[in-house]
Amino acid sequence: MNGRHRRRVVAGLLVLLTVQVGLVGPASAAVPGLEIAPPATSASNSSEFKSATASCPAGKVVVGTGARINGGGGDVVLDEVVPREGSVFVGAYEDEDGTTANWSVTAFAVCANRPSGYIITNAVSTTAVRFETELSATCPAGRRALGGGAQITGGLGEVSIDDVFPGETSSHTKGFADQTGNAGAWSITAFAICAFDPGGLQVVFPQNSSVPGSPTSSFEFQQCPAGKRLISTGWDFINSLGQVLITGSVPNTNATLVTVHEDDDGYNANWQVTTIAVCAFA
Repeated sequence: MNGRHRRRVVAGLLVLLTVQVGLVGPASAAVPGLEIAPPATSASNSSEFKSATASCPAGKVVVGTGARINGGGGDVVLDEVVPREGSVFVGAYEDEDGTTANWSVTAFAVCANRPSGYIITNAVSTTAVRFETELSATCPAGRRALGGGAQITGGLGEVSIDDVFPGETSSHTKGFADQTGNAGAWSITAFAICAFDPGGLQVVFPQNSSVPGSPTSSFEFQQCPAGKRLISTGWDFINSLGQVLITGSVPNTNATLVTVHEDDDGYNANWQVTTIAVCAFA
């Protein structure tokens, strides 16, 4: 082999090595500093609205959200799960019948060092008197959805969040008025937490994961593949029509714990709920 040919072979190997390193680079970068911040819980009493804010440690940002209603049964409606750069705000209202029971809300924030390209986007529906509406918040070109959130404006306990579904490049949400309808105009906002893919980002969900036989149900799925950690949670109802309420979407290391409750009048139809986990190398 002459010297010129050897130099070409070496150059080719260097190019191949560079490409291979480029392919595995994002996985090694992963999501540094990933942690679930200490949850925050509101006071427990029978007032009609409660809220709580979970905050990230100094220097970290929100990459995922979670929420839980404690007590209240089918009389309390999750109204907002709002991601902010350094915190997650959760709010809930009693429904139009109210309840004398004590209840509270808990906010969860999944936090990390700021990912490259980090931004929170939102989309807002029109304000109108309606039974349902849905929309998605979209990430800027080239960025992926790490997590999502939703906020009802004007629902006041008569409109429920039907899903928070982070997908590849957006996060979808839908709102339903309850079966008696809502005389007032309302709107819904979808939020998407976006960044460049930190490494191995994927949305994992079991299709049609439940057909519960009781008005109160709890589901947990070990969703993230080996070597990956949970970035954010979500859920999606099928055929709830505003009569099945989310009471918890709680993050842990590699799974989403979802709890649900039919509203206080019960619900005859078959319905399903799917848990959603956004996972990445960590």
